[in-house]
Amino acid sequence: MSGITRIVLPLSSHSLSYPSLVNGGNNGQQTPERRLSSKSKPKQPKKRHRLAHGEGSFYYRTRDHRWVGSIDGGITANGTRRRIVVTDQNEDVAWDKLQAKRKALALGQLAATGSDSLTVSQWAKTWLAERKKRVRPKTYSTDAGAINNWVIPTIGRTRLRDLGAEHVRAVGKAALDAGRSSTTARYAQGRLKQTCKAARAEGHQVGDPVLLATTETLALSDRDAIPLDEALKILRAALDRPDASTWIVAFIQGVRQGERLGLTWECIDFEHDLIDISWQLQSLPYLDRDNETFDVPANYERRHLWRSYHLVRPKSKAGHRVVPMVPGVRDALIEWRKVAPHSPHGLVWCRPGGEPINPKHDANAFKDLQDAAGVTKGRKPDGKPYYYVLHEIRHTTVTLLLELGIDPGVITTIVGHSNIMTTRGYQHVSTELSRRALTQVAEQLQIGR
Repeated sequence: MSGITRIVLPLSSHSLSYPSLVNGGNNGQQTPERRLSSKSKPKQPKKRHRLAHGEGSFYYRTRDHRWVGSIDGGITANGTRRRIVVTDQNEDVAWDKLQAKRKALALGQLAATGSDSLTVSQWAKTWLAERKKRVRPKTYSTDAGAINNWVIPTIGRTRLRDLGAEHVRAVGKAALDAGRSSTTARYAQGRLKQTCKAARAEGHQVGDPVLLATTETLALSDRDAIPLDEALKILRAALDRPDASTWIVAFIQGVRQGERLGLTWECIDFEHDLIDISWQLQSLPYLDRDNETFDVPANYERRHLWRSYHLVRPKSKAGHRVVPMVPGVRDALIEWRKVAPHSPHGLVWCRPGGEPINPKHDANAFKDLQDAAGVTKGRKPDGKPYYYVLHEIRHTTVTLLLELGIDPGVITTIVGHSNIMTTRGYQHVSTELSRRALTQVAEQLQIGR
């Protein structure tokens, strides 16, 4: 033994890193592999609680020991994917919740986007903001008035999902109770239904009853054609006034007030006796009065004249038209051009300084003209005169054209209606015309011979 050298190798720190090499190396502890294998497997849903691929998911969540069901809820307004999730500690209850959500989504009873608690007021303000970008300023102003005056004050706190036919009736009743016309009530109801339709398109929950509800029945309009004898009295009185040409054009050409006040000399072709109705006068809302910027949609075609007054395009393609100028109109315009105030904007009729005429002042001038002619539509209960309004001049033109036997399609072209049904809505057939027509029908049927 003495001749044998004994070598002792020191234990290195590396040898301590391999406990599995000495006595099993685990000192009674499990390896990571053993610990993983010893864990219990996650709970699996019952066979009847399994969804097909692409229909969603249903699983057990170990961290809080709950069953979770999830389905696709569509795309949100921000363009992100929305998930509809239900949970419960009981598997059967969680599954029933998920099936209820799936059914509601399929039937359109569950909003695919947004919140189920969205109110009429909240959505209406969003709708108006988008509406403002797309429609003409005058249309937006009318829509905003209907929403802010009647819809929001009446049912603004109601959730969209709770709306029904009774809410449509409530909006109409609010307008009528405030003394507004059936036209105003019906328009407000129409805007409510329009906002609801847009909300449904965005994925918000809106039931069918509010969309299918009937709106207020319009009362018969008291607007009518001015009787021929009274129209002649008004025109005779106009001949004694310096602005006679504006009333001659109104009665014979059937132009709208804005089209007449926005007419420029460059749009009158005396060589070919034509009038180009391509612009109309309108006051636009300011965005910044000091800097003269205006709150209008992008690409809105307009020509700024003075203050808030602009020339804008007619509201429809049919409104942009070229109409023949009859000799009486031509003569009146030629005489007027000799004495008309100079307008830097080229307006045919303007204020003494050349600025556009305020439409309210123009309407008052028509009342003064009726006073001068001794013509009134009637008397109010307090004895004050009840005047014809400017738009009734247009009714008169259409009626006279009809009585002359002019084809309705031609009338549509002359007055700039979008379709022939609009023209027929303006056609007030006189009693005598009705009598002649019915007499001819009776003759054809050999009645009364």
